[in-house]
Amino acid sequence: MAYVRKTPKELEYIRKTPYNTYIIVKYINGRQISFGTFKSLKQAKKHRDFCVRNNWEEECKKRHRLKHISQDKRTGRYFIHRRVNGEVKYYGYFSNIIDAIRERDLLIKFNWDIDALWESGEL
Repeated sequence: MAYVRKTPKELEYIRKTPYNTYIIVKYINGRQISFGTFKSLKQAKKHRDFCVRNNWEEECKKRHRLKHISQDKRTGRYFIHRRVNGEVKYYGYFSNIIDAIRERDLLIKFNWDIDALWESGEL
């Protein structure tokens, strides 16, 4: 029998990212939904508690959007995008929000230069 580590109640729905931020994630109907990314655990807990009190309503998701990351309503996958000279550029689709945040942060670090990012080996 495999041992499954339970998440402490105080951290329920909250995940720490590799970038020292906290993200609120809940599975609804088998799909991973993000409810915001926060710089501190205190902020994340406050918003998570707000979401729980409001039964995870749509308003809960809209309060904290991730810059340059959206979710495809049809597939549930996350994608990175940004507007350049009035035109939207897309930088990839991801099955979970953590991977999308990681990739977006790397793109920002490399000033959105995909070639430089590939050459760096950080992907």
